[in-house]
Amino acid sequence: MRDNTTVYTPYEVFNVQLGRRYRFRVITNSLNTCPILFSIDNHNLTVIASDGSPLEPYTIDSIVLYSGERYDIIVHTNQDVRSYWMRTSGMLLCGTLKAFQLAVVKYKGAPDEEPGGNKEWNVDTHGIQLDPLNTKTTEGFVDISQLNSTLPNDESLNEVPDRTIYLGYDFNIIDNFRSHDKELYSVHEVDAPFRRFTQQINHISTVFPPSPAQTQYSDIPTGLFCNEESMKANCTREFCQCVHVIEIGLGEVVEIFLVDEGATFNTNHPFHLHGNYFRVIALDKLNTSTTIEEVKALDAKGMIHRKLDKAPLKDSVMIHDGGFTVLRLHAKNPGFWFFHCHFQTHTEMGMGLTLQVGTPSQQPKVPKKFPKCGPWKYEGYEEEGQGSKDCPTNKECRVMMSYVVQFLMFYTIMLLY
Repeated sequence: MRDNTTVYTPYEVFNVQLGRRYRFRVITNSLNTCPILFSIDNHNLTVIASDGSPLEPYTIDSIVLYSGERYDIIVHTNQDVRSYWMRTSGMLLCGTLKAFQLAVVKYKGAPDEEPGGNKEWNVDTHGIQLDPLNTKTTEGFVDISQLNSTLPNDESLNEVPDRTIYLGYDFNIIDNFRSHDKELYSVHEVDAPFRRFTQQINHISTVFPPSPAQTQYSDIPTGLFCNEESMKANCTREFCQCVHVIEIGLGEVVEIFLVDEGATFNTNHPFHLHGNYFRVIALDKLNTSTTIEEVKALDAKGMIHRKLDKAPLKDSVMIHDGGFTVLRLHAKNPGFWFFHCHFQTHTEMGMGLTLQVGTPSQQPKVPKKFPKCGPWKYEGYEEEGQGSKDCPTNKECRVMMSYVVQFLMFYTIMLLY
């Protein structure tokens, strides 16, 4: 408050009864570097689903959630009749701020008093933790690849995929015209606190096309598209930017290695894929940093174990800093699917790409009179009273413009979520 008045905001209270089981869906959409540790004092959590995909029940004591993830958990209320803290503690950037929040799990018949125990930021937990932050899977820790899907195995778990794609990403130290002028204030010449690093996948910063590729593919100049194979520049030495697209054949089984090179910061990037589920078949933390070449060498020595039976299905996944995660995708849904770091600022700066499943001729047909959008260039004003030839001032146009606005709002929401 402006007058420094303290305002009491009550804790959220979940009222429960002794001896019952309650299903919670825990969701985090933190759009910054803020994994969240979730636990309930004195209670186990039984994980039964992730990102809407069912899992065989697995009992843990705490879970670290990363941006975009959703988990369904069962809480068995088998403790003494009183109130207990439900705890969320932020990590990484939120950890430096000691950010935390509390809620109350209150048993029926419990006194109207706060639970016991501290009311502070705390990431020290006991028991089994799911998906620990930047930590190798050892005793007391499990990762999502160790859980079992209840859905039948499918082609994505074939012994040998049709194709393997390696995606290495990091904050790269390179001059880009958005933040650093090579001649005036190169990233290599400014003090570290003032450097603006470049978020990239395979040394390419993605940009959004001027029109949606799904409905206006032919309106996008072909020169805007690129990938690591088509890019002629040496992107490790100069800034590369384009509509980063990787083409995948319709029906292909693709294995994707996500490699967090981790050379610049000790952080963590959760990745989210639109329009598809993938199987998580392996993940590990190797060191404070790594490379695609190091991961390939480990794989050649048979040191990467793939889970090809009951691997969990997800659409959002974490990758350890200086580590890797291996996904399997059965590309049976044609479309242009955005695949990106789920931190909004990282996506805006280029840490994303589009997986094009199928050729343009294999895409769903566009409905007649479907609204179009694209770039606009200022060319002066209409003559007074003339109005726009493209959009006459009548009811039909107003309705169409309403549809365009709704479509753009929907498209923006889909990009964020």
